[in-house]
Amino acid sequence: MSDNSLTELDTALEGLEHLRISHDPLHDLFSPTTLAHDLMYVDKTYYGSRVLAHDPPNVLIDGQSWTKNIEKLHLPLRMHKMISSRPFNLVGSITRLDLQNIGLQSVPIQVITLTRLTFLDLSRNHLDTLPPAFRKLKQLRHLNISHNRLQRVPDVISTLRKLMYLDLSHNLFRGLPISLSSLFHLTWLDVSHTRIDAVPAEYLRLLQMTIRTDGCPRLQRKVSRFRHSIAHSPPSLVEICARKLFGECTDRSGNRQQQQQQQEHSPTYNSDRLPGHVIHYLSQKKPCSFCGGPYFDRPIIRYRITLQNDGHYIPVKYQLCAAHWTSEPDRILAFFSQPSFR
Repeated sequence: MSDNSLTELDTALEGLEHLRISHDPLHDLFSPTTLAHDLMYVDKTYYGSRVLAHDPPNVLIDGQSWTKNIEKLHLPLRMHKMISSRPFNLVGSITRLDLQNIGLQSVPIQVITLTRLTFLDLSRNHLDTLPPAFRKLKQLRHLNISHNRLQRVPDVISTLRKLMYLDLSHNLFRGLPISLSSLFHLTWLDVSHTRIDAVPAEYLRLLQMTIRTDGCPRLQRKVSRFRHSIAHSPPSLVEICARKLFGECTDRSGNRQQQQQQQEHSPTYNSDRLPGHVIHYLSQKKPCSFCGGPYFDRPIIRYRITLQNDGHYIPVKYQLCAAHWTSEPDRILAFFSQPSFR
């Protein structure tokens, strides 16, 4: 190996000596000294004297809790390639992982095995989605996937129930999924510098959440020139039959428990006796933003402007099963009126 390569390797190994791994049955097997020896062996065996001219920023790994003062392990690009090796795969005590700006086009499968992760930074890469297996990271509290190529928000994010911080900024998606409203611990959502034009009304249930929306031109245009059509078409016969099959919820109090109980007691159907296109249609069931009742296709869209905790105005999008209201005074009156015919 060249002198520069040896110097770089020595620096990385000195950092390895300071790696702190939490008490774990694997502690004796993967002590800092043993891990340093394994990394040196792999580096010499598989990478030889190859020296990369342009090393991207370092990968940061930490086995301590993300809420404490921690020491970070700085690994050059060659050490980052250990993601696909056995030693990295077995260090199960890692709770903090920084993989920003290393050219990732997909999430390495070895990352999914780190089920104790509470902090994960995947920002400034080339990701266009997250794998379904990402749901295994159930302990995640901080997730940063900003500055990537997401054309839609991955559905798997809504399964990370302990998430408190989510950064989706600087991506290409044009809408936000309703499913994120199920993240009851979420206190920070950054969707700035994206192509969204509104925020789903269901997000208003997360009273402690701050939403950052600066740098969203479509959203700002809707705030400054707030106009939308209230014209809509009546539901089709198929839509009416599908709603009757599942039942219609008339609870407008926002009581999610009551709405869920009503949906659980909805009549079932025998899918074996239905054609494929009908089964597909029924699988598209979504809850009305106002009453919680089901709809399947072409909801009636309504908007209103709300003031956020940080003093910014944002347009909120309602997807309704019926024309419950057309204006803000009408919306308030609808809370105390009889259910409309659907």
